[in-house]
Amino acid sequence: MKACALAGIIGFIIILTPVSASATTDDDLYAALRQYGFTGKMEEAFDQKLGRTLDPKLVDVGRLVFFDKGLGVHKSNSCAGCHSPTRGFGDTQPIAIGIGSGSDKVGPSRTGARNQRRTPMLIGIGLLPSLMWNGRFSSNSGDPFDNSRGFTFPYPEGQSFFPASDPRFPHLLAAQAHIPFTELPEMAGFGGFGDTENAPFVDVRFNSRRFSTVVIPARPSQQMKVLGLPITPIPNDRPIRDDDDNTTNPPTPSDFDQFDDVSGNQDRFVPEPYDDVPSRNNPIRHEVLERINNMREYRQLFGQIYQSVNDGNAIEFYMIGQALSEFQLSLTYVNAPIDRYARGERGALTDEQKRGAILFFGKAGCVTCHTVAGNSNEMFSDFKSHATGVPSIAPVFGVGKGNVPFRNQEGTFTVKGPYDMGLFDITSLEADRFKFRTSPLRNVGLQANFFHNGSFNNLERAVRFHINPKAGARTYNPANEGVPADLRSNMGRFDVVQEHLAPQLDNPVTLTDAELDAVVAFLNDALTDERARADKLRQLVPARLPSGEPVQVFE
Repeated sequence: MKACALAGIIGFIIILTPVSASATTDDDLYAALRQYGFTGKMEEAFDQKLGRTLDPKLVDVGRLVFFDKGLGVHKSNSCAGCHSPTRGFGDTQPIAIGIGSGSDKVGPSRTGARNQRRTPMLIGIGLLPSLMWNGRFSSNSGDPFDNSRGFTFPYPEGQSFFPASDPRFPHLLAAQAHIPFTELPEMAGFGGFGDTENAPFVDVRFNSRRFSTVVIPARPSQQMKVLGLPITPIPNDRPIRDDDDNTTNPPTPSDFDQFDDVSGNQDRFVPEPYDDVPSRNNPIRHEVLERINNMREYRQLFGQIYQSVNDGNAIEFYMIGQALSEFQLSLTYVNAPIDRYARGERGALTDEQKRGAILFFGKAGCVTCHTVAGNSNEMFSDFKSHATGVPSIAPVFGVGKGNVPFRNQEGTFTVKGPYDMGLFDITSLEADRFKFRTSPLRNVGLQANFFHNGSFNNLERAVRFHINPKAGARTYNPANEGVPADLRSNMGRFDVVQEHLAPQLDNPVTLTDAELDAVVAFLNDALTDERARADKLRQLVPARLPSGEPVQVFE
């Protein structure tokens, strides 16, 4: 009655329609995306940054090199052996298995000695300003497309091997592609180590002082005592090398004789270092060049791209680097549902994914480290290193177990050392122990395992641990998280790993189960580009290879 009377007085009735929860969610999420600089236009920006179109012939020859284990000195592994097309060109294992697996299988059933860390995915890698779990390959300009200020690599390449503004290395990937062939556990192997004596052995993981001004005391235990850190030796453990005169305790060639599995086959021997040059990297590259230049099909393919090769000159290593770079650049798939949503397609995300995104950019604080603006190139990483308290699991050093030694809590490389100390390997700074580069999150739902060592195989459980690592440490059981048996018995202590947690993790936020589920839904599906799924990437596997070696089998 009152309403009718009021209507008669003012002549009309105003009907108040409540704002839908969905509309409110959209408003909040678009506001967050604007605040943090997410545009969803990185695929368009990639073309602008590259400044040209990709060369299909160079992409294709790079694809063949990528899958061809016949170019590795050991001839048992290719780039694809660790970067599987079934997992976004990432690892199928929690910790990579490189050379000497004894099988061409790449997948859950792959066996062999483990390396040091889980192999990262390659989808979108061309947008990353620093590479590897400790960020040891990086562009000094902060832009992987810009070599005007050069690139930083550890010794022996350093900052001079890939000169600033050198047209041979137009992108960070063109430089980084020079490295995998030289990695002994990944592609080169340890052939001939049992047949040589006192050969110099240098590896950035084992001898940081060559590019660090930090002085490490002769006995790491004394350093730990000075710092007041606890020392609890692992029973039945022994140093890889126990030498009072060696300040960094690096392994020596004799420690790796056990991995020489080529039975005197000199065609698979790792080349000796040159006189007065304490590195095998260039001799290994020259061996790869000799092989590829003796393969008629590769010469024809490179000759179609490089005039000098067509004129009868040799394929040079920078050409291999450019080819591998071009193939990886072709894997820039950054058109996930979140991108389409940011460009205005509101239906690209489900309501739960939208709620998860709002939490990601808001209450949960994920965007603090998984940033999207500026040099992050919307890859959901600040590309800085943080101590996140991840469970410390490691293989035992030995044949069929692990061919990279890990450290004890004193920092000494030992047979049963359970600790991978991350950035400390590069800087030797105590403050950098257990720091790892923030992992980019695009296509994270395609991973088989999570964190630098694959200590979880379930995204929801990994996220639950990550937001409160101290609480997660109290209940962590590697068997419950899908960790293989060979990595369950050699665990480090959480009080050691979590002593210097990143501040944002030391004071964790509290999420309800529903909120956690929403964040996981956002990560698992909203960040996944459909082109990165296994059925699509399997189409890139060659039917045959120019070396004549069989193509690996991707489970």
